[in-house]
Amino acid sequence: MRHKDPDRPLTPDEKLLWDQLAGEAKPLKKRARVPEKKTKPAPKPKTPGESLPPPTAAMYRLPELSAGHYDGIDKRTQERFRKGEMPIDGRLDLHGDRTEEARARVIAFIQHHALAESRFLLIITGKGTFGGDAGDAPRGVLKAALPGWLAEDAVRPYILAFDTAKTRHGGSGAFYVLLRRRRNHE
Repeated sequence: MRHKDPDRPLTPDEKLLWDQLAGEAKPLKKRARVPEKKTKPAPKPKTPGESLPPPTAAMYRLPELSAGHYDGIDKRTQERFRKGEMPIDGRLDLHGDRTEEARARVIAFIQHHALAESRFLLIITGKGTFGGDAGDAPRGVLKAALPGWLAEDAVRPYILAFDTAKTRHGGSGAFYVLLRRRRNHE
């Protein structure tokens, strides 16, 4: 049985037992040493703060990414994804972010969740604000930029699909993102 505190001193009984066992110990016979094969060190386990390995060439044979485009997804997964019925593995709210800050956060968010093997994400961009005049067009800068960020080489290989969220998750001011499952050969 292990002690919970490895720094505590041995009791007199434990010390006596240790001395007995140590006195009976005999050195092992020397064996001829087999030269060790030089091997690469095992890769250290990844933590969410680390970046993903660079995408492989095979990953780049991907269809163009556009909202509501579901190539390579089975019908049941398509329906659950489109309706927002999958459990949300991560949420990112970009309200109040500047464009470059939001872009960096989106890329880091997707890479983190791809590494964590998450599947279904929600990214909230907001709907944008409207100008003061009735004729002004909406200015949803983050909402308009998100599809381009999702298509960037740094994250595109990990994304299977994206679509506008349902009203209960933010409606037109939010997006669902479906990540690819990581396979052992990738």
